[in-house]
Amino acid sequence: MKFFQKQLKGKTKLQLCKNLKKAIVSIFKDIKKIKRNEKIIVLLSPASASYDQYTNFEIRGDEFKKLSRLYAKKFI
Repeated sequence: MKFFQKQLKGKTKLQLCKNLKKAIVSIFKDIKKIKRNEKIIVLLSPASASYDQYTNFEIRGDEFKKLSRLYAKKFI
């Protein structure tokens, strides 16, 4: 994580989250703050492997889709 912080420092807004759920909740909270007529782009990209949290990328992808749908309904 510190590698990515150093690489991106001063170049873009960066927020580190400890797990997928916290990241998605944070994203939707930020989106909710943005004005409706303002165009935005949100890029969701894992900065590193998540072997400690998921067995494989398919399971992580399924969890990402499930959490995204859930929190989109709550925040948007």
